[in-house]
Amino acid sequence: MRYLALLILCLACGDTKFRKVEELQTFRILGIKADTPEVSPGASVNLQVLVSDVEGSGNLSGTYITCIDPGISQGARVSCDHDSTATETSLTIDMTALQPNATGRTGLSSETFSVSIPASSIIYARRSERDRSNGVAFVAIFTINGVTAFKRILVSSRSVSDADNAPNTNPTGSTLSLNGAAAGIPSDGDVLSVSTSAAQVYRQTRVDGVVETRTERFEVAWYTSSGEFDRPKAGIDEETEFKGDDEPSLIMAIIRDERGGFDFAKFSL
Repeated sequence: MRYLALLILCLACGDTKFRKVEELQTFRILGIKADTPEVSPGASVNLQVLVSDVEGSGNLSGTYITCIDPGISQGARVSCDHDSTATETSLTIDMTALQPNATGRTGLSSETFSVSIPASSIIYARRSERDRSNGVAFVAIFTINGVTAFKRILVSSRSVSDADNAPNTNPTGSTLSLNGAAAGIPSDGDVLSVSTSAAQVYRQTRVDGVVETRTERFEVAWYTSSGEFDRPKAGIDEETEFKGDDEPSLIMAIIRDERGGFDFAKFSL
């Protein structure tokens, strides 16, 4: 009887429309961009928030708090409760300054939010030389309209004078293509792709002390105001197919690398 009830419940849910991860309707924080994603101790970093609220209006309010990364990528809670030196700041984002038209308000905040990186004696305290060369993470946690997102800023001993191991920078010049040509309004079955600047080469020290030369890998997250993609997340060299009966008014591709670099490309009516 228990299994029959479960089967009936599942069948009853068959017509439920689940929200697609790539669909832009309600308020979303799509990413946070640092003007310098990798810095030295004591630096200042400016952040901008990429937000989308297709059906919304007016200003957004919230807070952001900064601290040394508690180990979020290893499963730690997204919080600064561990850091007594954490600082919290109120913020306001003027959504009308973004894109107040039929495609909704979606874009990078005109406001910038300043982050002060601690001195080396604090950020590098009890850290190995390997940690310093690979980078220690400092985080900014944003909470806006009840939605939380965080940005990791890498703090390392890399030098801008070292062409083969310079601090990370954001990808630039990202552009969209539709069926191999300039971006336009996709129809069902059309293929989208994105291009960006060349990947950086950098050195990373492994746990066993071996220093590897690596090339950054870009990943792309796709978003749309209507429809879906066969690959909502893909590599920079991978195409994604648009699927949908209605023509979208907004298409976005967000590009990230594994060291905090961030850029996006947008097509809208």
